[in-house]
Amino acid sequence: MKPVLKNRIPGVLALAVVLAAVSFGLSIIGPPGVQREKKLDARRISDLQLIAASIDLFYSRHGELPESLVMLEKEPGGRTNISDPQTGAAYFYTRISLVSYRLCARFSRESGSNEARTVWAHNAGEFCFQLTAKKLAIP
Repeated sequence: MKPVLKNRIPGVLALAVVLAAVSFGLSIIGPPGVQREKKLDARRISDLQLIAASIDLFYSRHGELPESLVMLEKEPGGRTNISDPQTGAAYFYTRISLVSYRLCARFSRESGSNEARTVWAHNAGEFCFQLTAKKLAIP
């Protein structure tokens, strides 16, 4: 074997190991675009959970559901994010009855296995959650 080829073998092996590791990592976590979509969907769920908690508080204070999500922002301490983090469009809210309502968002991906067994499981695309306001004990 020529000395030049013999000196290149460790470099080629190291490159092969690095490429294999990167490929393996991407196969586990997915490409960056998928990770970004998952983070945005997690943010949407977090926003909707905070909105639902704010609706519970509004219901407890006023004995009725808010007419719109904008009303939540006018409440004391109302710092609820009512807009999609990617598009800036407002989340969709509608009252169904005196205590039940729908909250909707547009999701990039179907919910993962962590949310699959919760009330927050969702499909990709426009998805609505039907929720019921809870009366909180307010001192």
